[in-house]
Amino acid sequence: MDQFQFKTFNQKLDSIQSVIAQMQSLDQELSNTNLQNLKYFNTAYQIITQNVANQFQTNYFQSDTNMQNFDICFAKYYFNALNSFINLGKSDPAWQLLFENCSKNNLIKTQYLALGINAHVNNDLAFAIDDTKNNLVPETDYLKINQIIRDSIRQVFTSYKEIFILENIKNITLPLTSPLLSSIIPKWRLNAWQNSLSLAKGDKSRDHIKKEAYKMAKKITIYV
Repeated sequence: MDQFQFKTFNQKLDSIQSVIAQMQSLDQELSNTNLQNLKYFNTAYQIITQNVANQFQTNYFQSDTNMQNFDICFAKYYFNALNSFINLGKSDPAWQLLFENCSKNNLIKTQYLALGINAHVNNDLAFAIDDTKNNLVPETDYLKINQIIRDSIRQVFTSYKEIFILENIKNITLPLTSPLLSSIIPKWRLNAWQNSLSLAKGDKSRDHIKKEAYKMAKKITIYV
């Protein structure tokens, strides 16, 4: 793997806006690296996170503070996974498969997006819920994110068109983007909530959840 360091990781994450700023910086720094295909996940994640932030101070959530703390904790799993891969060459298996395939540049854009969503939702999300159990995010607030994701679809599509123009990519389509964002992610998020409950009860381990996420990642690399 080409050696490079992201200045992005020098930023302090203490608000949802600092998380968004880190994603924006990362989007720029990924260009012209062997991980530039990660932009398809990073951009979608940035858009959805911004749209979550837009709901703060509107009484959309029961607790903006708890939701912000939860979002920061969740985002750190993504940044830490990437940082670990860059510096150590390894990460959790679902993330590892994404980063390695980004480097190989051997998949279509939809697959990079799906691999990123899988790794972050099926691998990380239950852990973030478990980590913040003393700073409770009500299930109702958690589920409200699903509507924000659905409302973000058009914006994500627009951003991809801009990326394609900038990179002069032809014959690229993302046929799975709409159902992936509007249907599959809410289902995966519900599964993550259930996994967090299983973690709390001791019915599942983090290693078991990581293995499940990796199995899904393997399927994504085969099926489009």
